[in-house]
Amino acid sequence: MRRAFIYPALPLVLLASGCGRDASQPSGPRLESSLPAHAEEPQEAPPSQEPEDPHRARRDAFEAALLRAYPRDAPTADGVVRYELTAAPTDVPQLDGQALAVWAYNGQVPGPVLRVRLGQEIEVQLHNGLPQPTSIHWHGVRVPNAMDGVPGVTQDPVPPGGDFTYRFTPKDAGTFWFHPHIRTSEQVERGLYGVLVV
Repeated sequence: MRRAFIYPALPLVLLASGCGRDASQPSGPRLESSLPAHAEEPQEAPPSQEPEDPHRARRDAFEAALLRAYPRDAPTADGVVRYELTAAPTDVPQLDGQALAVWAYNGQVPGPVLRVRLGQEIEVQLHNGLPQPTSIHWHGVRVPNAMDGVPGVTQDPVPPGGDFTYRFTPKDAGTFWFHPHIRTSEQVERGLYGVLVV
């Protein structure tokens, strides 16, 4: 009868005895050092002698770019979240130091992350700095037809130098992407795309 009680309780007893042990104390039997008594323990090099990180500058630049990708915009007094996107040619520095000619929203690829709460209205002012017409399609977002970004069907193309204001209230939570719907392949492949988080 005692064995029937002891065997199921044994793992709990062992677990409890291990939980109370100080992590700084050795858990097993202590082995004496194999070094002679007069041998010195190895010491770490002082911090000033650490080698320079050759990737630090690139990593810092990458982290700074990530921080710029998250706009700090807050809702206005009327509760509308407003963003401005400028689609324009720019050069983006690569890790090898070379510049890559791209088309970008607000000078970055991917474009900025736009954030809005479910049920909150968002307004996005698009400025076209490209040498050709463009638009924004809110991929997967249920928007009013006039805000869908399909030129010739739901809106006129935004000409070079022109502006268009998109205004809608997302009906679904999720992570979506936005991109042009004029010469879609060319404009997306050149860098015109971004993320909408609802």
